[in-house]
Amino acid sequence: DALGSELMREIAPVVSGTGRLEDKTHRGWGVVLDSIEIQDVRVMSAGVFANMQARFRQDSERLAREAELAKERAVKQDEANSERQIALTRLASTTEVRQRQTEAEENARLEKLATDARVEEARTKILAVSERKNGHGDRFSQREDLLCGSGEISHAIGSWRPS
Repeated sequence: DALGSELMREIAPVVSGTGRLEDKTHRGWGVVLDSIEIQDVRVMSAGVFANMQARFRQDSERLAREAELAKERAVKQDEANSERQIALTRLASTTEVRQRQTEAEENARLEKLATDARVEEARTKILAVSERKNGHGDRFSQREDLLCGSGEISHAIGSWRPS
């Protein structure tokens, strides 16, 4: 405010039409000024200029720092999201692999049980045919009816011949 008051004191004689402060005349120049525009300001003191610029520089530095922090925060957030997505994908992958392994093991176990059952059924049928050929026909007929049903024995044994 002191600077503004000093400027107004210096331009007051010019604006009022009386001339400069040093002029001895009290006659006006015949010119009326409506406004004064300051086009160039020179600050002769480096200390004064530094003090005038301090607030502007502080604000500029603060804004730059805030922008840098916002950028760092956004980058860290993106990195965290990417790492989270990778971890979730790995977890889903591992879970899927385990599930498929369990299914494969279960299928293999069921297939082995089915194969074992077919082998046991074939052995039973072969034993029944062998007993029938060895003269135990009555037992064979009952066993054949219970275990195999009609026509399945010949299919199961195919061209097998006892030794």
